Amino acid sequence: MAIASPVASIPFAASRPAHPQAWSALTLLWFAFFLNQADRQILPGVLPLVKAEFGLDSGQLGLLNSVFHWVYAALVPIAGWLADRRSRRRVIIVALVAWSVTTGLSGIAGSFLFLVLMRAATGAGEACYFPAAASLLTDLHAPKRTGLVLSIHQSANYVGVAGAGWLAGWVGETYGWHQAFYGFGAAGVFVAALLAWRLPDAPRSGGVAESAIPLRERVCAVLRVPSFYWLMSAFLGMLLVNTAYLAWMPTLLHERFGLTLSAAGFHAAIYHQAGALIGVLLGGKLSDAWLNRTILGRPLTQIVGLVLGIPFIALLGLSGDKIVVYGALGLFGICRGLFDSALFTSLFAVMPTRVRGLATGLMISLAFLGGGFAPWLVGLLAKSQGLGAALAWSASGYALGAVCLVLACCLSYRKDAERAQIA
Repeated sequence: MAIASPVASIPFAASRPAHPQAWSALTLLWFAFFLNQADRQILPGVLPLVKAEFGLDSGQLGLLNSVFHWVYAALVPIAGWLADRRSRRRVIIVALVAWSVTTGLSGIAGSFLFLVLMRAATGAGEACYFPAAASLLTDLHAPKRTGLVLSIHQSANYVGVAGAGWLAGWVGETYGWHQAFYGFGAAGVFVAALLAWRLPDAPRSGGVAESAIPLRERVCAVLRVPSFYWLMSAFLGMLLVNTAYLAWMPTLLHERFGLTLSAAGFHAAIYHQAGALIGVLLGGKLSDAWLNRTILGRPLTQIVGLVLGIPFIALLGLSGDKIVVYGALGLFGICRGLFDSALFTSLFAVMPTRVRGLATGLMISLAFLGGGFAPWLVGLLAKSQGLGAALAWSASGYALGAVCLVLACCLSYRKDAERAQIA
């Protein structure tokens, strides 16, 4: 007996064609998202230089990374609301200009306090990007391509982190850490100009009238979906690992194996991000194909990534063999990519189209509020247990995420997805 595709069963999904500029928009937003991720990774790439200049301990260094995530988390629900109510094109461009300017201003920091303030301001600007971008890309492209499109967009995350980790370290060693911030800030303003010139907007799939629904009703529409809490908790588990890895892995390689800052930034990023790129593209195709067999295809893809990733996270923190650590980073990356490939498509499947932006913002916010503590907590734990052991313990976040997704599949996801199709 033939199995009907859950996507094809949605009348709107079956009828909406792609926008004529859909793929050029994806290209432009790929570069914007590249900078969105790269700019937050400059600091970890030059962390030892900042530590030496300001005389900071590991707790203070962790706080520099955590404050970014806390501000990001606090403001991203507002960004989601804006994405549902205002021109998504305009929100994206203004956000890119804002975080690029604050990134550049980070380079003039002469004190720990000023750098903390600029990290907070950068988090505020970056918070406004993703809800608008994910929603816009979903409306620009045909629904049957959504998994692949968002996976390609997500690949900019990995390339941005890998590129910034190496480049920031090299610029910091060669010219000083201040110059790294100047360069990335200028690049962001340039890309914003390209977006202002060529990025299209698109009609909302939920209809124009629905955009006038009051905020309270929109929030309630999101919070009434039981699967939202399971998906958000799984994302939190992943972020506990990811924020700790991004903040501390270059420093671990620098201290354990004596690598230069540029080499540490390169090796901390390249294997993991290359693996994640493979994983997200594989996961995008896999989840789209799996969706033709079961409506649980997207969260099942995420579960596979989380479960397989646990031993590799522990290994990269505990092994004293450099080659083993590099291999663990790559395999950890593939597993993370599998999870990321369905991160927002699994959410969109259980949400009415009119609240996708807000749902994205709320999920990011709540997850980042918890995940933002990881760099600080790992820094504190490193004082007594060592940095490697502290990072290894973060693998428990993947276990938490896998359990939450299994519960979602068993308890609520199927019903919520069916409800969203007729909402």
